[in-house]
Amino acid sequence: MKLYSSRFLKLLAGCYLAFPVLYLVLASVAFDVPARTILGALLTPSFYLLSALAVLTGWGLREMKRWAWHLFVFTNVCITYANAIYALEKGQTHHPALSFVLSLVLLALITYRVGNELNVPYLIPKIRWWESDPRHKLIIPVSLKWNRSDVASTPMLRAGEILDIDQSGCFIKLSETIPVDTEIQLTFQAFGAQLSLAGAVVWKTETAVTHPRGVGIKFGALEKDSRKILRGVDRRVRQITRLYRSARYILTEEDYFAKMQDLKTRPMEGLLLSLSNDKAS
Repeated sequence: MKLYSSRFLKLLAGCYLAFPVLYLVLASVAFDVPARTILGALLTPSFYLLSALAVLTGWGLREMKRWAWHLFVFTNVCITYANAIYALEKGQTHHPALSFVLSLVLLALITYRVGNELNVPYLIPKIRWWESDPRHKLIIPVSLKWNRSDVASTPMLRAGEILDIDQSGCFIKLSETIPVDTEIQLTFQAFGAQLSLAGAVVWKTETAVTHPRGVGIKFGALEKDSRKILRGVDRRVRQITRLYRSARYILTEEDYFAKMQDLKTRPMEGLLLSLSNDKAS
């Protein structure tokens, strides 16, 4: 099990791994399904297929695999279909529609929470729309430092480029291959703020077909100032995204590029001043 995954994700992974037993128990309680009908499910191939999908999903969530999110969504769709059958056809509850709707809401909330944890730069990077055009390209240079497992002496030092970042992690374009689970130290400057963060390699690109060659890094425990700076960086990147999406067809080319250049180069003066005052006090 990955040490950097959240408690919620670990608990949910355990539930999906225990799906063959847990689902039958929950279905019998939630939809008031008779024991004979529940036992009859053990004789249906569809139950074993759904169980296999759920167990594979649980393993993918536990190991923080990139494909786990897509399989998780598909499995939940299949679970929703199974819930509909149990609630509307096989259950003896007096409110089958209400029971099914409640199960649907619960699955939707779980899916939303998992989406927030897996749709992150270090697992599924959103390479910005403007990256293909050098006039819009946003690159944050970064220095990386880590120890190789087969070399006990000098740490490895490399330079890379951050292409996607939020408060939880980042995706770095890097020619060097770094093994997954490697602990790493990052140093970079973004919009006038200097950051030095510890993290772990969660994912690395195997080819450059869908993403540039690089690594996804989940940040470790953050200090208060670092969290504030990363929130500011995230807001600035979102501003750049909104400008690219909405304003490039409205503004003149000259005004658009002036605004884009300002957002990419202007320091976060208000945030930096606030942090400086906090330290002084």
